[in-house]
Amino acid sequence: MNKLRRLFTRARPESQELNILRGMLASIEQQK
Repeated sequence: MNKLRRLFTRARPESQELNILRGMLASIEQQK
């Protein structure tokens, strides 16, 4: 979870990190 905290604490996350977040959100939505 530390990685997530780093992402949110950054004002401008990198595009790679944004893609990772999008993938995680997509997987979470699929589980619902």
